[in-house]
Order: sequence, then C-alpha cells, then structure tokens
Amino acid sequence: MRWRGVAGGLVGAALLVLAGVSLAHTARRTDSRKALARVIPEQQRDGYVGSGACRACHPSDYTSWYHSYHRTMTQPATPQTVLAPFDGRELHDRTGSYRVQRRGEEYWVYTRDPTWLLEHMDDEQWPSEPPWVWRRVVMITGKHHMQVYWLPGKTPRSLHAFPFSYLTDAYGQPGQWVPNESTLLRPPIDDGVYTWNDVCIKCHAVAGAPRISEDPQVGGDNTRADTAVAELGIACESCHGPGAQHVARQQHPGTRYATHLQESEDTSIVQPGELDALRSSAICGQCHAISRFADEQGWLGEGSTYRPGELLEPTIRVVRHPVHEIQPWLDAEVAEDPDFFAKRFWPDGEVRISGREYNGLIESPCYQGGEFGCLSCHSMHRGAPNDQLDPEIDADTSCTQCHREFGDNLSEHTHHVPASEGSRCVNCHMPHTTYGLLKAIRSHEISSPDLSASITSGRPNACNLCHLDQTQAWTGHWLTTWFGQDEVGLEPDEREVAAGILWLLRGDAGVRALVAWHFGWGPAVAVAQPSWAPPFLSALLIDEYAAVRHIASRTLATFPGYQHLDFRPVSDEQARRQTSVEIFSNWGSSPQSTGCRPELLTDASCQPDRARYQELLRQRSNYPVILEE
Repeated sequence: MRWRGVAGGLVGAALLVLAGVSLAHTARRTDSRKALARVIPEQQRDGYVGSGACRACHPSDYTSWYHSYHRTMTQPATPQTVLAPFDGRELHDRTGSYRVQRRGEEYWVYTRDPTWLLEHMDDEQWPSEPPWVWRRVVMITGKHHMQVYWLPGKTPRSLHAFPFSYLTDAYGQPGQWVPNESTLLRPPIDDGVYTWNDVCIKCHAVAGAPRISEDPQVGGDNTRADTAVAELGIACESCHGPGAQHVARQQHPGTRYATHLQESEDTSIVQPGELDALRSSAICGQCHAISRFADEQGWLGEGSTYRPGELLEPTIRVVRHPVHEIQPWLDAEVAEDPDFFAKRFWPDGEVRISGREYNGLIESPCYQGGEFGCLSCHSMHRGAPNDQLDPEIDADTSCTQCHREFGDNLSEHTHHVPASEGSRCVNCHMPHTTYGLLKAIRSHEISSPDLSASITSGRPNACNLCHLDQTQAWTGHWLTTWFGQDEVGLEPDEREVAAGILWLLRGDAGVRALVAWHFGWGPAVAVAQPSWAPPFLSALLIDEYAAVRHIASRTLATFPGYQHLDFRPVSDEQARRQTSVEIFSNWGSSPQSTGCRPELLTDASCQPDRARYQELLRQRSNYPVILEE
C-alpha cells in the first residue's frame, strides 16, 4: 500500500509536470502566432467575408477551391505550409553564406539585413558591408513549382524576400534550395531586394491595399507600409466580389430556398459563368495581364477599386504592344525604360511572359468575336488544379466547339493522323512560346503557324517546336504545300540546320530557355527522337543565365544515361564547364536512333561537324534579356 501511494504520488507529480509543459508549449505557440499576426498583412474586411463564410452553403465549390494552387498562392509560414527543409543547412551564393533553421513552429533565416540594403540601395558606395541578421520567415508565396519566403522589414507589415527560394519536385526531380536570382531570366542582380507590398499583393491576395505612405523617419526610400488584405491567397471573393451582402441576405434558410426556386439572378454576388465573355474574362484579366492602374497613387494607398463583374477600363489599363495600339499614357514609362516592351512582348506584339494570358487572349480573333473568353476552356471548380481546364473540353473540342467544320474530318485540316499530337489544335494554334517559372507555357494569342512571322520576330514556330530535328525550310515547304503560304526567304543556316539546334545555339536567352524545355516535352520527344540532342544542350550548362542552366539540366536528366546527372546549375563555373565538356566530348561516339543527317550536324558516318557547331555558337544573340514574368 505504501508503494502504491508513492507510485500514485509520482504519477500525479508527473502528470502535473506534463500539464505544465503542455501549457507552456501552448503558450509559446500562441505567442508565436500572435507575433506572426502582427507582421503579416492585416485583415480588413470592408464588405468582404472571407472564403470560410462560403463553405457551409457551397461545400463542393469550397473544396475544389481549397485544393487549388490559387488558394496556396500566399499563406502565413507554418509547419502546414512550409515545404522547404529548414534543417540548419548553409546556403551559398555570390554574396555569402546564409542559414535556414526551424525553431519549434517557427522558421528562421540568417541573411543580409534587407532593411539595410534598402536604405543604401541608391548609394554609390556603401559605408560598410551589410550586417547579417536572424529574421523570422512570416509568410510564403507559392506551392506548385516554387516557394518564396518573406521576412518582416523595418516598418509594420512590410515584407522582403529571403534571397533563396525552394523549387518543389513538380518537375519530377527532388526539391532544392536555389538563389531567387537563378530562377529569373535576367542578368543577375546581387543587391536587389524584392518587396511584397507594392507588387505581389496586386494578385496574390484578395482586395490588397498596399497602404504605402511617405515617412521621413524611415530610411532609404522614405516609405511606410501598413498593408492590409481581405484574405491572403486568391480566394472566392477574388472572382465573385465582396460577399457580405450576399451572406447577410442568405442567412435565413427560407430565403435560401426561395432564392433556389427563383429563376431571377441573385444580384448580391457575382457569378462569373453568368456574365458575358468580356466581363467574365476581365475577372481573370485583373491579375493575368500586363497592366497599370489608372490611379497609381490611389492603388498604392487603398488598393484597387475594380470589382468582379465590371470591365477593366477605366480602373485598370491593359498594356498593348504598339503594333496593336499606341497608348500615350505609357510614354513616360517607356522613356524611362526603352526596353519596356522587349521585356514583355515578342517584336510582333505577342506576349512573351507567363501569367499574362489575358494580353494574348484580347488580341485573338476568337475573343474579338465577343463570345469566346477564359471560361470557354477553363473551369475554376470542375478543372484539375494544374491548369484548371474544363474536364468536359479536351484539347480539340476547346476549338471545335466553335469551329465545327474541322471536327468531323480533322486530318483534312491538320494533315496529321487524327490521334496524333500534330492534330491537337492547341499544339498548332497555341504553342508553348511564353516563358515563366522555369518552363514554357502555351501562348494564349490564338494564331496559325506562320514561318514569316517566326523569322521576323525570332519566336519559334509551332511546327519546329515538335519537329526539332527538321529545318525551317522543311516547315516552309509544308506550310506552302498545305496552306498556300508564301515562300519565305531563308539564310543558309535556316535552310540547312535543324531548327532545334539553331535556336539552342544562336537564339537569345529567352529562346534558348523555351527550346531547351521543348527537348523534354513529350510530343516533341516522340516526333524528333532527340537522342542526338545532349551535345547541343551541353552548351547551355555553361550559359550566362542560371535559369537557362536550370531548364537544360532538367531536360538532360530525362535522357537515357543522364538520369543521375550530377549537375548543379548554380555551382561554380569550373564544375559546370567540366560537365559540359564531358557531354560534348561524347558526341559521335555512338550511332543515333534518328540516323546521321547533315541537318543534325553529322555526316553519313555520324561524325560531328564541330567547326560548324562552334561557328553557330559564336553567332549567339548576346543582347541582354530581361523577362518581367
């Protein structure tokens, strides 16, 4: 009995200790979340109710949204949202050694002080080296392809990016930490500081208000950010508009049932599917466009006044290339940045960067007819998270729902076998000529293959993005034979060298990135059988642009014998050069499955024409490319 009493006392004491530990842990977690709430954008409803209010009445729509990448676009940094390993490792770039660390439910980084960098951004010479500090990661952007981590700044709710992001395994390879700059297609900038409050907030939150104001007490650019949002991420009210009136109206079950029975429209909320094509597409265009606010200062203060259901003008001005429309309100910006259009468009006016599909759509004859829009192909609640395409519309019926004359006898129009990729409407009329997120994306300016436009603009043509092993003269022959297009004058290399090789070796950085991606694209692999490609891709492993190196190494890893390629796009140049030389030196060592052909720079016995290879490489376009994706 005595031992039982002692044991009971010990158990009781242990439970008290455990309870104390649990309470302390709960208190620390609560304090941590309160600290997080003080630095991420403040939630201010002002007519908005948040997506949680939609769940009870619209469970299926809520669920489909919840599993979308729209929802996860911006989130507080928690163990449930952070993907990267914060395991104490060191990360290195040209500016120094950084560290990442997890502390309970918090994520911390050792970094150059972003506030100091901002304060001295315009200095001709720094007064000292930037100080290194520990900062807590408080917010994240992205989940699908990469994740960016945001740190608190000097003023309340100002957020600056940690210089490293995490590439997820969405491309079939393990996730990895990489410098932010290496993911952007532009010459690297060592001392740039990315700020969330005046750029990302526009599209990565609901009803974002930067609330940026002059503050002489703040160094550097003398601004204070006290940013607010209705909700982080892209949520229900991004598309349906403020929901407070709708929720209030539908509180009573009898009202909801009566509304269900009525055939009249519920005007207390916007239903994009019930709008005309122009207004429903404008909802997407508020984010998926190169645009400027008509009242830029008003936007920086209290956010956008655009609401779903309206046309974008006059609240949001969509930028159009001068070949389509002269827009005098852009003159000052273009005067300040002469490459303004080159950073965003191909020379013929087709949009070149991802996330701006609306710019392509509005230039398309289909859209200009007034009945075609984003919802003709996409569904936010029925489509799979990746691309959110309407499951009832496949690659062909998205076009043949209107162009019925081609649906019954598709091969007569395409000149390809009906079941082949060459008969997929989107592969010819919406090729992957837009760049972003280290990959190629379909153009949304619906057009027909045109070799002349390709040659004059430098934009790869749809035919040779599948037939990478054929010349552009070959493409010209068939476009003339099948569709009566005028013959195009071509230079010798364009007549004699496979387009895929020519673009990899001579193209600008944007073209090199697109074409390197296509060498790993399923339809092109099936058609061109590019077992001959590694020597040409090897040139991109020492490319000046880290983003191009990322894509080339990913593509090489899809080739037999290269699956375990030990190559790091951001490693030192000597290591990268050694890998490139090893791959190049194997050229011609074994017969190619596609045979030995002069357009692949080999003779009949598969001996490589290294001299012509080097000559094409010397012709590379070295004009600085900056793509503002």
